[in-house]
Amino acid sequence: MNIVFTISEVSGSSGKTSVVNQVCELLDGLDLAIPYTTRTPRIADDRDRDFVFTSREAFELMIARGEFLEHVSVWGNYYGTPCHSLQQAKENGRDLFVKVDQSGVAQIKQKIPEAVSILVTPAQLGQDKDTVGSTIAILAPAVCVFDDFEVSRRHFGITQSEKRQPDSPTGRSDH
Repeated sequence: MNIVFTISEVSGSSGKTSVVNQVCELLDGLDLAIPYTTRTPRIADDRDRDFVFTSREAFELMIARGEFLEHVSVWGNYYGTPCHSLQQAKENGRDLFVKVDQSGVAQIKQKIPEAVSILVTPAQLGQDKDTVGSTIAILAPAVCVFDDFEVSRRHFGITQSEKRQPDSPTGRSDH
């Protein structure tokens, strides 16, 4: 059985990348999807870990061929998660972790309804659930408040374990 986890954040400073890096280091059986983008590489980008940089023409051809689980255009640049990330994870018997924005979560949920969505929020938003909003609550039932990383990491590990148990209330028994 493979589980697709999407991780997104309310704002660009909630700690999504830190959570992803720590969880991938601490838990076995997870592949991290490396997104494609048309933006110019930045000095801090690790080309083997952060993005696959490609031309706008190549990206649009991939869109036309249906090669993305999700994609979005932001400030004139494309970003997207390639389908081959999921195929490779399945072949290796691993789960897939996908960093996306909220529109990416919605696109993945349309294609993979059983995907587990995790929303990382800054501590001040996590304390007031009304601030997060009902739309996000529907898209991301697991909310990771980044003021206590250890608790958040343990929660993710429990979520992954529960999804693997066919008898658990949140587990899938269809695979």
